Amino acid sequence: MRKRLLLPFFILLTGCATMQATNIPGQTSASLTLKADILNMINMIENAQAPGCSHKVVDTKFIGTTGNSVNEEWIVESCGKQISYPVTLTPDPKGGTYFGVKTPEKGVR
Repeated sequence: MRKRLLLPFFILLTGCATMQATNIPGQTSASLTLKADILNMINMIENAQAPGCSHKVVDTKFIGTTGNSVNEEWIVESCGKQISYPVTLTPDPKGGTYFGVKTPEKGVR
C-alpha cells in the first residue's frame, strides 16, 4: 500500500511545480521542464533556509554567457526581502541541459 501512495504524491508534486513554472516572469531562457526543475531546487533551498516564510520568483534576468553556459539571476521574494539566486544552464552534448542553482550567501536574510 505504501508504494502505491508515493507515486500519486510524486505526480502531484511534479504537476504543481510545472503549473507554477508557467508563471515564471522575466528573461529566463529555460524551457518549461527546466523552469520546473529550477523552481523545485529553489523551493528546497527556501524551505530549508526560511521554513516559516512564503516565497515566489518575482523576476529572472539574463546575465551573460560563459563558454556554452547561460548565466541567469532568479529573484525570489522571501520573508519580505528579495533574494538573488545565480542559475547556470549548460547544454549537454548528448541532448538536454544541465542546470545549477547557487545557494544565496549566508546573512542575506
